[in-house]
This record gives sequence, structure tokens and C-alpha cells, in this order.
Amino acid sequence: MSGFLGYNMHSVSQAYSSATDTPQSMVMGPETSDKELVVFFDYGCPACHTAYPLLKRLHKDEPDVRIVLRPFPRMGPMSNKLAGFALAAAEKDKFWDFNNAVIGNDDALNEAKIERILLDIGLNPANMEKESDSEFVREQLDKTFEVARFLNIGGTPTFVVGREIHIYPAEDPTLNDLKGILGLIEKEPAS
Repeated sequence: MSGFLGYNMHSVSQAYSSATDTPQSMVMGPETSDKELVVFFDYGCPACHTAYPLLKRLHKDEPDVRIVLRPFPRMGPMSNKLAGFALAAAEKDKFWDFNNAVIGNDDALNEAKIERILLDIGLNPANMEKESDSEFVREQLDKTFEVARFLNIGGTPTFVVGREIHIYPAEDPTLNDLKGILGLIEKEPAS
């Protein structure tokens, strides 16, 4: 199967491998692990903002789990801009600082607030504007979209564990829900 955007996805295994092939600066947890969770998320997605604290708690409770975040901007120009800034920040080892500032911000984001966030985490907004369109950023976004297309992921947040894809549940998920999909605890039987 030939992919678009220069990536070729020959198998589902290759797609999953590509999803986890992420710079370590964008990973919570160890460089390699038997337990790995890939999260496709969008900075404009309210459910992603709700899920993020659960991911941080999962990392705190289960530090051996490798959690890979893949920005997957689907909700318009601001999502695209924030994903570009996040990936550019990853090149400077500031990905998590950027995530925490953006996701922890309860106010609607605008250009002035984004500039303030960048300055607060020690990044130059003018430079970040240019760097958010770098080859690295484009390659990461292209790879994310190609993998998502191949795996038929259309929304956020989506959790990928091995060959299983889990769509964020409509009801409020719990930390135990995340641990369950990772096989860290027994899943609760459906009522």
C-alpha cells in the first residue's frame, strides 16, 4: 500500500511502529517499554484537555509506561498553530512545558496569550513562528496524519495500545480506564 505525503505504510505493524517512533522529548516515561500508550490529541479538543491530567497521573502511578503524545490538529487554524508550536518546542526540549501551559490554560487562547505562554517557557515567539514550519514539524505532522489515516483514526483523543485503538469514552473516563486498556488492571465488566 502506498501512502501519501511521502510515507509508505505497508502493514498495520509498520503503522503502529510509526506511531510510536517519536522523539524522546515528546514521551512521558522510558525510551522503551513493554507497556506503551500512543495518544492522538488536538489542542483545540476539550476532551483532550480533560484526558491530559489522567495521562499525567498515569505516568506518576506507572512510570514504566511509555506515553507518546502525537499532536493531531483537526479543529482548525488555532489547532494547527498550536501543534506546530508544540513540535517546534519539542526540538528545544520544551514540549512538556508547552503542553502544561496550553492545556492548563482555562481561558480561550488567542495570539497574545500564546505569545505570553511562549515567553513564559523561555521561547522567542518570533522564532517559534518560523520554526513551527520547519522540516521536522512538517515531517512529524505528515507522519501523524498518515498513521491516523492508515489506522482509520478520525477523532481525538484516541489511545493506541499495541494493535488496539480506543476512542475516548463519551462519559468521564477514569485513571482505571486507562490502566485497564494497558492491561495494568482487570477491566471492569460491562453492566
